[in-house]
Amino acid sequence: LGAIYWNMRKSWVAILVPILFFLLPVPSDKLLEIRPDTLATLLAMLGLLFQLRALASRPGLEATAEKRKLFLSGLCYGASLLVLQKLLPNVLVGAAVLFMIFRKRIRSMGWSALGLGLPFLVFIVWTWATGSLNEAMYLVTRGAVEHAEAVALFNPTPFDFYFRPNSIYFGSEGYSLGFIVNSLMWFIAFAVACIRVIHVCIHRKLKKQASKLFIPLLFLVQIVLYVYSYPLKFPQYLIPAGVLVPLLLADGILYVWKKAGIYSLTLGMVTALLILGLWGAMQTFRAVTLPKFAWT
Repeated sequence: LGAIYWNMRKSWVAILVPILFFLLPVPSDKLLEIRPDTLATLLAMLGLLFQLRALASRPGLEATAEKRKLFLSGLCYGASLLVLQKLLPNVLVGAAVLFMIFRKRIRSMGWSALGLGLPFLVFIVWTWATGSLNEAMYLVTRGAVEHAEAVALFNPTPFDFYFRPNSIYFGSEGYSLGFIVNSLMWFIAFAVACIRVIHVCIHRKLKKQASKLFIPLLFLVQIVLYVYSYPLKFPQYLIPAGVLVPLLLADGILYVWKKAGIYSLTLGMVTALLILGLWGAMQTFRAVTLPKFAWT
């Protein structure tokens, strides 16, 4: 995540991204489990990293490198989608960003499409050779949806369940430090994403700032899908959006830092606030984590 932010902004704030990521209480517990959501999200983030590096390549001068990065980006996206189809929004938003930037260079997009299709080609050939093509296609498409819908009948969880006071996730009952910090982090990330998208749309800079739209737009799409589309409201369904929270928070920190730089009198105050914030992050991590050690 830090590498992704560095490729986006080239700012020292990138070092804060891993800290913010490990601080986030929800859905950090699910990242400790062995489940396809974690692997699929990791592959999608690698796809995003390669895509950002491809967008940063200079046209003509780094044509070969650009094609290689676009191919690797598509390959990671395809593998992610094959592991877990919930990552389809990442692929669609990534394709939309590529189209806005490379629509006059369709051949460049073709390398990404080639990488995207390769994992599925290997999967189809392998399942066909083993005589299980129909069963495999059913399991990774309709079967997964039917299973989720069936489980949802017995688990009618409200979408905001993990944003209510909860000792299991936040370490203690009531409006604890972990609950407050988690709520603030998600709310600020949502606000930054909305402001980013509105700003780009108002100034009609879609093509010029398409890459800057990637993270905010993807975060908002994942939130809308979680609230209105996914039949299950389990915390692992928040992983694709959760990994984007520290990136958006870092954007907010960078904005405040740059604004403070205009007024030199407040720069020291912002530095002090950052130090205070890191101290608060350590206290929050302890408050959320230490009680859980007593349960195991």
